[in-house]
Amino acid sequence: MEEVRFTVHGETVGELPSAVRGFPQNKRVDYGGDGFAVIVTEQYYFRTNSNLQTTTIFELVDHTTCEVAVVSGGGGAGLLQHDWGTESGESNELLGKLEEFCREHGLSIEHE
Repeated sequence: MEEVRFTVHGETVGELPSAVRGFPQNKRVDYGGDGFAVIVTEQYYFRTNSNLQTTTIFELVDHTTCEVAVVSGGGGAGLLQHDWGTESGESNELLGKLEEFCREHGLSIEHE
C-alpha cells in the first residue's frame, strides 16, 4: 500500500477535488460531506493483470486550508503479490494532477 499526504493552502482549496479527472464513471465513486470529500478510483493494469484502487481524501481545515491523503492499494500479481510499481505510479500520477491544479489556481502545497 502507498500513502501520500500533503496540505494545500489558498482561496480556492474547496475546488481541489475537481482535479481528480479522467476516470470513467464506472471506475470512480465520489462521496462528499460537510468539509470533506472522498474519491475512490479503480485502474486496471495489464502488466500485473489486476486492479488497483486509489482513495483520495480531502478534508477542509478552514476556508483556505485542505489536508489531502492519497492511498493506493492493490495491483499485485503472482505468488508474492508484487505490484511492479503500480501503487507508487498511481499515487504519483494523481499527485501530479493535483499539483498541476494547484499551479493553475494559485494554490500552494506543503508536503509532509
